[in-house]
Amino acid sequence: MLEKVEKLLEGEYDVIRWDKAMLPNKSTLDCLIENAIKVDEAIFIGTGDDMVLDLNGKRPNKVQHRDNVIFELGLFLGMLGRHDCLYLVDNNSLKDLMSDYKGITVFTFAKDDDKSLSNAISEIKCHFAKGSIRDISLFPSASLAAAYFKNFIQPIFRHYANKGGKIIADDNGSNKKYKKCSIIIGLPKTITDDINAQADEFKRKFTTTSVSIEYLGRQRTLIVDVDSTKKGNLNIIDFPTIISGIHHAVHALLPNEHTKNTPDYSAILTREIQRFRETLELYISQDACRSIPVEIRNENDIITTIEPKRKRIRWIKFRK
Repeated sequence: MLEKVEKLLEGEYDVIRWDKAMLPNKSTLDCLIENAIKVDEAIFIGTGDDMVLDLNGKRPNKVQHRDNVIFELGLFLGMLGRHDCLYLVDNNSLKDLMSDYKGITVFTFAKDDDKSLSNAISEIKCHFAKGSIRDISLFPSASLAAAYFKNFIQPIFRHYANKGGKIIADDNGSNKKYKKCSIIIGLPKTITDDINAQADEFKRKFTTTSVSIEYLGRQRTLIVDVDSTKKGNLNIIDFPTIISGIHHAVHALLPNEHTKNTPDYSAILTREIQRFRETLELYISQDACRSIPVEIRNENDIITTIEPKRKRIRWIKFRK
């Protein structure tokens, strides 16, 4: 069965089979945790391989899935979330599916029908392809992006809206009003042990100064591009050093003997930076007060620009 599923997935996915993912001198549990962190999606195959005995040692007409499959499914569900961890179940054992899965969609196939298995894998591919980042995983990147949005970007949006479509910045005791504003966010391709040095390197690409804005009764300091202020605009520059939490959290989640110098570690870190960006884009694009553009860059290139929401113009007719 593994060979059939692997063949159906090859070409579109880099497939890691569980029986080929165990490494020497490592416990099975450590290898499972490492792979649960490393992969983007997971498929578990549940077939009725074990007969169930009653208390008298008799065999009722009931089968169950292997205990290790159920345990590992739960482990990966906790790491990846329900969207990216799926259960592929043969029809004969579907009626004996554990009660925790009643009402949850699983993908089914007929055990002795290759066409049925192929159709099920096609459905799984479609499911993964149309996945939404609304189903935020339990990795640290998502929660860090939410915190960064809530504490830095959203207050700027609210200030702009509350001040009638402008930012009022305190620059050395002088209040200046800016209608044309933008936020430029720098994200690294990888995270080093000195995240502050990376932030300073990004900000050195601009000539910057500090201003402050009022929000909820207190002042918030912003770094802005001096050249933009000379033109009557306000470009706010920031590099979210909060992402250093990804670096430390991923290292803590991996088994102790897994060092930071491996390709797997680098791949996980790169993916988590991408998830931070995707989650941040989601929060920005859905904010009702998104009234200024937000540009996300890496070291050299613009990755994406999220434009402000357009104002709705309504025609209202009154009857006399």
